[in-house]
This record gives sequence, structure tokens and C-alpha cells, in this order.
Amino acid sequence: MAKDNSSNTMDIGWYGTINSSGEKYVGVFYDASSGVAAPEFHIGLGTVEPSSTAAWTVKGKLVIGALDATTGVFSGQVTIPATPVASTDAASKGYVDAQITAQDLDIAGDSGTGAVDLDSQTFTISGGTNVTTSVSGQTVTINASGGIDGSGTANDVVMWQDSDTLTDAPIAISGNNATFAGDVTIDAGASSTLNIYKDDAGNGKLSFYNDSTQQVFLLHDTADNFYIHAGSGSAMIISTNGATTLTLDTSNNATFAGNIGLGNATSPNRLLHIDNTPNATKASAYFYTNAIHTGTTTQAHVSIYSDNSSSTGQTLFVRGDGTGDLFVLNKGGTNKLVVDDDGNATFAGNVTISKAAPTLLVQSTSGGAATLEIGRTADTEAKITAGDFCCWWFKFIYKWHSSIKNIVKSKMQLLQVVLELVVLMLVVIMQTVII
Repeated sequence: MAKDNSSNTMDIGWYGTINSSGEKYVGVFYDASSGVAAPEFHIGLGTVEPSSTAAWTVKGKLVIGALDATTGVFSGQVTIPATPVASTDAASKGYVDAQITAQDLDIAGDSGTGAVDLDSQTFTISGGTNVTTSVSGQTVTINASGGIDGSGTANDVVMWQDSDTLTDAPIAISGNNATFAGDVTIDAGASSTLNIYKDDAGNGKLSFYNDSTQQVFLLHDTADNFYIHAGSGSAMIISTNGATTLTLDTSNNATFAGNIGLGNATSPNRLLHIDNTPNATKASAYFYTNAIHTGTTTQAHVSIYSDNSSSTGQTLFVRGDGTGDLFVLNKGGTNKLVVDDDGNATFAGNVTISKAAPTLLVQSTSGGAATLEIGRTADTEAKITAGDFCCWWFKFIYKWHSSIKNIVKSKMQLLQVVLELVVLMLVVIMQTVII
């Protein structure tokens, strides 16, 4: 079958004939179709005599001593030299043993490291406190031993009651919520601590500590009052949008950075804006003291003060559109000055104009008649005094006298009034001549 194989297209081998139910051909050949890179040799039986190629009907197997070359199974002992030709030679027990002897197993724990020589040492897993180990075949069992025991409640966090006993911690878990049965302390060292607890009086308390000193605490007492307390030397600052809104300093002063709205003034546009619309009888503002007050000017009980000489705005503006009095000054329960809703002013005492050359001007702004009335409530005299000169010029009696007898009680009194009017006229004439 090797004849004329210049192109490597022929199978190469030998064959012979046998008689088994007819003539058969058996042999061994090189399969030219496998190529020279990975040549294949076949053993088989065919019914057609090979020429340039072998067509086997049945392929056979090769048995060499105890080796079945088809399955690769040894049926007897195989001896291989102790020193292989190369390290890649397979199935060399001597070579494999030498490689295992040269290897070890590195191990490490939470602390410390070690190595096990796989040829001569045993890797041992030892127990510790309350822990034992056992090995059976390829299984290592680690057992907890000793006095670790205890009972617990479902959903409670477990804690060590002592070195050997587990029990419930005062923390119950329900879903994503945790309930603490006692105080809660969050300690970040000596610099800061947060405590949540109930004090001896039964008040719920949230305290912030700094260097073991309580600086700030929030307290909800048993009467449902809520307190915010800053420690000694600490100011309380409330900020919004990254800026300070309210500062309560250590002198109990409160400083607002913006306007203050009270009542219905939800959007105040003045430093202090009070909207008392809902209250028909309640005062918008009330200033009271029962102390012996001695302050004056800016320390008066109520002080409105503007000392900029360039100011053109009004210092005090009072407006009342109803029928009640616009302004009342009262002392000891007695009104001293009343300005009613029509603008009439009633003084309970004297009116003094303190000026070097005072002028009392009675003038009508609407063009009507201007009247200056000087009256009396009894039979006392009404008079105008100018320096040392006193002119007794007339006597008036209030309109609530109902009869002429009450107005002029005698003919002599009427004569006196007439004479005084004459004297007044003479005085006016003389002053006019002198001027």
C-alpha cells in the first residue's frame, strides 16, 4: 500500500487474509487522511482487499502485554524508571513524590502565620475556649462546648449577661424600628457624648455633653412641657438656609436677624409687625410695670426715640377710624388728656407754653370762624394773665346752668360784668394806641 505515495495520499501498512465466513483482510496501516502533523494508525478487518487505501469494516484494538491501548487500562503492574527523562513525563511516581516533598501549605489566622510540610507534617485544627474539634474521614467538625447558654425573647437583641451566659439586651427590633427599654448613650470619647434617658423625676431628656459637662439638653417633663436648655456660657443659635436667624445669648438677650410677626402677621414687612385682626377686645400690645420706675428718655417705661436731625418721617402715628377716643393719658384712674374721635382735646390740668415769646394761635383752616372760649365750672373767676398785669375782663358760667338766675345771680353781679367789659375795651384801645 506504499507504492507510488509521492503525494502522501496512500495508506501505508500491511495486511493478510483470513477465512471467516468468506475471505477477509486484516492488518495495520497509517491513515494518510490524518496528515503528518498528527498521524493515526488503525487496526481493523475489511472485506475488500486494500489497494491505495484501506476500507475496514470493523476496527480492532491493540493489546500490549497488560496494556489495553484502546482504553488505556493496565491489568497488571507497570514499572516506570525512578528518574524520568523530563519533568513533563506523566505517571512517574518518583518524580511526583519528589515534587510533593518540596511543597508546603501556608496558613494564617487573625494573628500569626504558619506552614505545613505536606510530606511530613499534619495540618491540625485545635479548639479553644468553649470550642472543640473532631475529624472523621474528610470531615472536620467544630463544636461549641462549655457553659454558654441562656434564654431569650423573639426580636430582642442578644447580649452577654456574663462571660458564659447570653440573654436579652434592652433593645427590641420590629421591622426597621428599634425600641430601647433604658437609657441610650452615644459616646465619641471625652470630647462629646449624647445621652437619651429618663431622669430621676421621670422627665424624658436628650443631653449633649462636651468634656463630661452637660452643655445642652432637651427636656419633656411629666406635665407635657418642653424645654430647650443651653449650658452655662453657651449661646443658643437657630439658623435657616445656612444663616443665623435667632441668637439667644448668655445674658438672656434675643436677637432676630429678620422681621418679627405676631398674630396674623404671617409675612411681616416691619421689624415688629402685629396683626390683631381676630381679636375684638384683646389689646395688640400691653406694657405694664408695678415697679418704682425711675428711668427717663430712652429708659422710660415706653420710649420712642429718633435722634437723627435729617429724619423727615413721623415719629408717632396714631389712627383710629372708629368712634372711640384716639388718645388718652391717664394718671391714677383720672384722664389727664383725651383726644376724641373728632380731634377735640380735653386737658384736666393747666396747659403751659414754655417758650420765650409764646404764641397761642386759634385759627380755622377751613375759612370759618375761630372761637377761643375760656370758661369755668363754678363761680370762680376766669382770667387772662400777662406778666404782672392782670385784666379781669369777664366771667363765664358753663351752659349747664339752666336759668338766668344761675348765670347772673344779682343785679350787682351783672353790673360788675358790664363794668369789666368796659374796662377790657379801654385796655384793648390803649394797647392798640401804644402799638
